[in-house]
Parts: sequence; structure tokens; C-alpha cells
Amino acid sequence: MEKVLSTLKLDQYYKVILVVSAFAFFLSLKYPLMVSNDLVSIISVGFLLIGVGEWINHPAETTVTPQYKFTVRNRTNTKIGTILDLIGIAVIGLGVFYIA
Repeated sequence: MEKVLSTLKLDQYYKVILVVSAFAFFLSLKYPLMVSNDLVSIISVGFLLIGVGEWINHPAETTVTPQYKFTVRNRTNTKIGTILDLIGIAVIGLGVFYIA
């Protein structure tokens, strides 16, 4: 577990979304917050789904030459990634609806 966290690079926006939303989710499970913990949990799960969906939609493409190794992450829409994005947006909308 220690090696996984030490090699995690927050170089893409969807990885940052995953880390921040996972932190907010675990925070809402452990500590009482100023707002309803259920709402924070719902909204953070929605952002987790969006982060996973975007990670799926950005597959790593590696090109190896005799001198260099290039890895790029161009966006490629996949069905599962798009479905996770849409479910995440719906879950966030549900959480925002319950706040209002």
C-alpha cells in the first residue's frame, strides 16, 4: 500500500478529482461536518464516479523508440467511461437537489 501511494502522480485533473473526492468521502464517514454528512457522501461519490470515468476515457498510449519512451493520455470516449460520467453527474445533481 505504501508503494502505491508513493508512486501516485497527480498530473492529470481526474486523478486530483479522485483524491479530493475520496478524502471528502472518508471525512464525511468519520467526522461530523457543518453540513449533512449524507449530502457530502452523495456529492463525493458522484465526483468519484466522474474521476473514474475520466480515467477510463484517458487511456495511456505508450510509444517506444530506440532513444525515448513516450506516454500520452489522449481522450478517447468509451461507453463505460461515459456512463460513469453521466451517473456521476446525476448523483451530484441529486445531492445538490437535496441541499436546496
